[in-house]
Amino acid sequence: TNETQTSLNGVYQPPIHFQNSEFYGFSEFYYCTEDVLRMGGDYNAAKFTKAAKDYCATKWSILRERFDRGLYASHADLHRLKYQCFKSAWMFEVFHRGFSFPVNYKSLKTALQVYDKEVQWTLGAILYRTRFLPLSHRRPEPPPLLEKGAQRRRKRRGTTVESAVPARPLRIPETKKIGMLIIPCSGGCPKLCCAVWQPPPYGATKHLQCAAWN
Repeated sequence: TNETQTSLNGVYQPPIHFQNSEFYGFSEFYYCTEDVLRMGGDYNAAKFTKAAKDYCATKWSILRERFDRGLYASHADLHRLKYQCFKSAWMFEVFHRGFSFPVNYKSLKTALQVYDKEVQWTLGAILYRTRFLPLSHRRPEPPPLLEKGAQRRRKRRGTTVESAVPARPLRIPETKKIGMLIIPCSGGCPKLCCAVWQPPPYGATKHLQCAAWN
């Protein structure tokens, strides 16, 4: 139980009724249990601790040999092997001292996908940040489209200036950058062009425009 009601860095954590709750750990929580230890899924603190200790006590030459033989997950690399021991200790501390999960808690699972869709920390960060956004936002009107070679006339202080108009339509979707995340709108964009960092305070979001050809 979390008697002090604080989580990492002293942040308030509301009371959790662990006896009737189920939790999932994504991203590094999954990689840490699955890539090398091959224990992804139902989390068991005692089994995880034993597997981590066995790994940390193994010589590097043996770990490298197992890696060369393909005994670890297909996406595991040498960086994972080098830091697995540290990350195992980190994950245990975060689970049980940071988030106050009981050591004997049986309803914690590590996972990569939910309903065949990969879930990463970025999705959680988006959900967290977008709570500050307005419910709706008007999209800018697209520029008028003219035929190839057509000329557009515009007057500037009594003079007439002619300028060529691109043959292909220009699509200008919205791009919202929140914190360190850049989220293209549903209009889509073939590539992410420019982006400007909008600093805190959170909630002061900046709607950026990114011009890209169809």
